[in-house]
Amino acid sequence: DMCKAVDRGMVMGNVKLLEKHGGKSGDWVAGTA
Repeated sequence: DMCKAVDRGMVMGNVKLLEKHGGKSGDWVAGTA
């Protein structure tokens, strides 16, 4: 959403989620079981 505010035609590549917090499934960190 933040990128969309700058340029709606933006193309992003090589994106990797490293961690997330909150939401229905809770917290998550890449590389942990």
